[in-house]
Amino acid sequence: MNNVEIKAVCPNLDATAAQLRDIDGARHAGTLHQIDTYFCVRHGRLKLRENQGDSAQLMQYLRPDEPGSRLSDYLLVATDEPEKMKIAVGRSLGVWVVVEKTRELFLWRNTRIHLDSVAGLSKFLELETVINDQSVDDTVIECGEIQKVLGISQSRSIADSYADMMAKTDMEDR
Repeated sequence: MNNVEIKAVCPNLDATAAQLRDIDGARHAGTLHQIDTYFCVRHGRLKLRENQGDSAQLMQYLRPDEPGSRLSDYLLVATDEPEKMKIAVGRSLGVWVVVEKTRELFLWRNTRIHLDSVAGLSKFLELETVINDQSVDDTVIECGEIQKVLGISQSRSIADSYADMMAKTDMEDR
């Protein structure tokens, strides 16, 4: 699976949520409490995402660490036993960092819009435009359309994943 994504700091999540509610075709799809356990890997990233009170998925993905819109290649594996999965993978590879966040999820066309409040970090906006039946070029155009509406310039985007930021914060605290 592939998507085009961009992440930016978003100091006012409430104002952005209000803005999203005014966009034709955008809809609020729920509030999620997620715990992402990242494992030590040599290539890409591997995390177990636990959605409190719901599902869990092991997620492996490759994405360049650069600001702006970028292509992400990912694989999702659902699990009914997240605690056992976390122990097994953690014993084998080691746990790198844990990221906990509250996510307001909005959907617009093929784009998932995340308004994230990440514990220990800050508040962020993340767009993930999934490549379904459309071309990569059309996916980039769609992602760019919602970026423009929300005022997310390439210069406001950030390259690091939440795990990278959390790891840097942990190192600074030592």
